[in-house]
Amino acid sequence: MADDDLTLTPAFTYYYVSHEVWSEVSSQIANDDRHQLQFVAQGSSVYDTAGKAGTWLGRAGKRLTRLVIAAHGGPGSFVLGENVTSKNVAPLGGWLYSFFESDAAGIDILGCTSASDEKPQRIGQYEYGQANPLGDVSLSHQGYNLLRSLAVASRQTVRGALNGQLMAGLRLRSTCRKVDPNGANTIYEAGM
Repeated sequence: MADDDLTLTPAFTYYYVSHEVWSEVSSQIANDDRHQLQFVAQGSSVYDTAGKAGTWLGRAGKRLTRLVIAAHGGPGSFVLGENVTSKNVAPLGGWLYSFFESDAAGIDILGCTSASDEKPQRIGQYEYGQANPLGDVSLSHQGYNLLRSLAVASRQTVRGALNGQLMAGLRLRSTCRKVDPNGANTIYEAGM
């Protein structure tokens, strides 16, 4: 194969953006050939949100290298039109799994403490969440379950915040959790 036969697909990130953080997110990034922001109105169902994304991606002929969910969060949940938990998160990634590139970066949930298993502790002005040991069935695993449900549905690695987050820079910060579709659970530092 000649070098000129190789083409690289440009990176493309799709953003589900809650109405509550729309102004913060849309002031940092605009729709262009590498990014698409979807405003998610209060009261929108996960099915409507996923359906709009799938329709747009199909019409635009785009492949995903990354999906970002920007919303306010809490332990094992985030608000994207409605309260999203492990029980109803699957459509947000599952309906899009066929659009992901084979080497996609996966899904990031930019929502405070959404990957946390317990109510966070407030120390000063910051919230610190907790990742409980998975082998202990007497403890909550709501953050892990949220990420795992989305990872299984989308067949992608899902990352979320254990601690409070800022929308500035549209990236995860501090201590985070990563869950693979096979259930592997990793706690890591995303930087500042």
